[in-house]
Amino acid sequence: MVKRSVWLTGFVLLLIVILGIVGHQAILLAAVFTPVLYFVLRQFDQQPNSSSAPASWQEIVDTYGEPDDIILADPTRGSELVGVIMVYKGKQLVVGGKVIPLSDIDGVTFNNASLPYLVNDYQLVFSLPKAEPPYVRLPVGIDASWAAEVLERLSPYLPVQQD
Repeated sequence: MVKRSVWLTGFVLLLIVILGIVGHQAILLAAVFTPVLYFVLRQFDQQPNSSSAPASWQEIVDTYGEPDDIILADPTRGSELVGVIMVYKGKQLVVGGKVIPLSDIDGVTFNNASLPYLVNDYQLVFSLPKAEPPYVRLPVGIDASWAAEVLERLSPYLPVQQD
């Protein structure tokens, strides 16, 4: 079965060839709007979010018990799951609502994810080479020193890497 993207690419190329031969404006409009139509249809084809991800603090506490520590990652979103890191010593972290076993964590760092000339947007990046996807990103706000403090507060709970 040929993918829809291959069909649409072929269709656009055919329209461009016909446009070069005929030069009709309707074909030009079709060639311009076909990729737009493709991206709109692609949005409807995406799978809905899985219901296995915890939706609230209470759901996590009911499932895993009270955390040993809660680290505020993003001070503007502290009441949301995406704004905290819940620590279960020796077991796992709940990062932005995603459960990560400590044994899967290879390293943690922070970086500025913003575009040049825009407001800073720092995030913690958890490297998980055994998992899919291999990285988990957690927004921590616009201040680099705050991101460093969050990482410093988190580091005692992370497994020590032996080289």
